[in-house]
Amino acid sequence: AFGTRMTLVKASDIEFFVVSDDGFALLVDEEEKMTFTGTTPAMLSQSTMHLKKGTHKIELRYFQGGGEMGIKLLYRIKGETKKHYIGIDSKLVHFSLPDKRGK
Repeated sequence: AFGTRMTLVKASDIEFFVVSDDGFALLVDEEEKMTFTGTTPAMLSQSTMHLKKGTHKIELRYFQGGGEMGIKLLYRIKGETKKHYIGIDSKLVHFSLPDKRGK
């Protein structure tokens, strides 16, 4: 699992893209928002969420079932064309690491 803090300059619809070779769970503010519990070759899962202005905790959990492995997490502000990897700032989104307690 890995996590980060995502700070939005203003409330926005954020599209999340997970490319996973096996299972994953994406949690936003400790609530599971996307999940796949099986095994699969690399596949794309996508979800749009409205997030309020401010800081949100993002966590991606990964399950490796065997064979090839891989996981990617990207985001895009709805209506824009460019996708960004989680952890890469954009004009409306900034990232920071959780503190030592994971908060």
